[in-house]
Amino acid sequence: PEAVPLLEAHRNGKVVLSQHQIACLLANAFFCTFPRRNQTGNSSEYATYPSINFSGLFRSQSHGFCTPSQAAKLRCFLCYMAAQAEEYPPHFLSFYRQGLRQPPDWVAASRLLCKLRCHVDGRIEDTDREYVQN
Repeated sequence: PEAVPLLEAHRNGKVVLSQHQIACLLANAFFCTFPRRNQTGNSSEYATYPSINFSGLFRSQSHGFCTPSQAAKLRCFLCYMAAQAEEYPPHFLSFYRQGLRQPPDWVAASRLLCKLRCHVDGRIEDTDREYVQN
């Protein structure tokens, strides 16, 4: 198997992964099996990339208890993995990165951003087809 390509800053790129592949990556991150990803020396291959491991979620913040946000993130992860254990839908996710020659000047921008709708219930797969890109 080939390694997942890394999307580098300032360069256009695309990665397509199946939900099964994503679940495998997340399980490895949960068990902190990406040791080289945590090397941050200037000459490290991954020096400019953030850590992928979940080790930060396992660090207690006070008196051995996790924070509410840590607990919510872990609950979200466990619910996602439970859903993946039930079925492996043949869906793929595409991740795009587009490099910009110059970042936008958001303060001086006169155009409004598009409207955004957030849904808190259900799964992406169960949403209306108009929201899912084929």
